[in-house]
Amino acid sequence: MDRDNDVPFPALTEAPTAAPPDPVSAAGDPRSPLWLYTHLPLDILRLFVERVPAAVALFDTDMRYVLHSRRWLTDYGLDGQRLAGRSHYEVFPDLPERWKAAHRRCLAGSPERAREDCFERADGTRMWLRWDTVPWRRADGAIGGLLMFTETITPEKAWEHALAETDRHLNALLQSWRVERIRAEQASEAKANILATMGHELRTPLNAIIGYAELMKSQIMGPIGNPKYAEYSDHILTGGLQLLKLLNDILDLSRIDIGNYVLNKESLDLAPLVREGAALMRSMAADKNQTLTVSTPVGRRVFGDPRALKQVLVNLLSNAIKYTPPSGRIDVRLSGGDSAVIEVRDTGIGIPAHALKDVFEPFVRVQPPATAGESGIGVGLPLARHLVEMHGGTIAIDSAPGRGTTVIVALPVHGPEPWSAKPVE
Repeated sequence: MDRDNDVPFPALTEAPTAAPPDPVSAAGDPRSPLWLYTHLPLDILRLFVERVPAAVALFDTDMRYVLHSRRWLTDYGLDGQRLAGRSHYEVFPDLPERWKAAHRRCLAGSPERAREDCFERADGTRMWLRWDTVPWRRADGAIGGLLMFTETITPEKAWEHALAETDRHLNALLQSWRVERIRAEQASEAKANILATMGHELRTPLNAIIGYAELMKSQIMGPIGNPKYAEYSDHILTGGLQLLKLLNDILDLSRIDIGNYVLNKESLDLAPLVREGAALMRSMAADKNQTLTVSTPVGRRVFGDPRALKQVLVNLLSNAIKYTPPSGRIDVRLSGGDSAVIEVRDTGIGIPAHALKDVFEPFVRVQPPATAGESGIGVGLPLARHLVEMHGGTIAIDSAPGRGTTVIVALPVHGPEPWSAKPVE
């Protein structure tokens, strides 16, 4: 506790009874603040103490109330009670012994102070207080009692407690997050190892099947004999290539999910890339007697990964061909202004409005039952979306049943963009 010097206090009389000292001295001049202070009438003192906007109480040497402020009554739930002449220890029978000891020291001439102190009431409630006690002296210099100032700081302490609890909670969450992050990193590493192993174990026999099917189809080792075998080898080759593409899409989507997919970006012209991607899908469209057209300007440059962007286009065209009836039409156009825009438009069956929100969800197929026989497990569009967004671009779909579907990919441009439209049939 901090200690301050005690302060003189005016004599507690109804009015000054002694003649003022020598008028020549400041203390003896009735107009001086010092004279007013030492001869302050009790009524004025009482009015000041009662109305001061703080919890203040004046006690005699027996700790009986002499004066108190209205705020004192309010802070301690004593509104309506008359305290004058009553013992402080009678009003507060649950006062802790350490405070009584502090009062005794103060009445012996030693001021007492506490920056924060807890008052535990008999009913179990707790009040946090900041308080000061100083002895006051009579006109003859003798200690007449003590003056007590208190301030309720319970709300501040409650706020401190809430902050401390919040801090503990946040620290616990942070620790939990760190543990979960370590677990996630370990799971991600394990998943990456599984993907690498699975990719090797599945691709190796699949590539062998595709290779042998190509040999049989080309009859490089001699004629097969039965034409049916050539037809069967063609089916094996087509199915193998589709399975390989599906496997690659799943593995790529998984790598993106765990953050292991790395883009090898470079400045590239989208026009030849779009034409090459369309060329890869032209035979698939021809098998369904579909028309596939490509319109590309020269010089629409972007900063991206050629393989990833070609995969986006192949996935979009694969979906368009798959869900467009025979003899339908698919148009690919490269355009743009502030962005390089790849647009894939088909005359297919379209997508219902309520299903558009799910088209980019992995492993979700939103096409009607009429297309249930088509291959695919719902990874092409989700993968395309991720790859486009990894390039800082956007992808959107406009579709309706019977009206076909248009998928629009917008990518940030990079470098000069001279225009020279070149259709490719």
